[in-house]
Amino acid sequence: MIIGYVSSLFGGFMGMIIGSILVSAKKNLSDGNVVYVFNEKNRKHGKIILYLGSSILILSILFFMNWFFLEKVLFGRPLK
Repeated sequence: MIIGYVSSLFGGFMGMIIGSILVSAKKNLSDGNVVYVFNEKNRKHGKIILYLGSSILILSILFFMNWFFLEKVLFGRPLK
């Protein structure tokens, strides 16, 4: 759980993977029923991790796109 929060804050993508596993992991029982692997509390944490990782990833993509287009393209600085 802690690794999911930390990775979603610092990278985004790995936290999204951990969060989606927490939310959607299911197990087939011998009688044909399908149950969630994690309890409701852990699935709520998984949703938070998933949303946090998605937000961080989108914000970082927007930041780097903004930096690239404003600094490199509009102001004419050569690419290295």
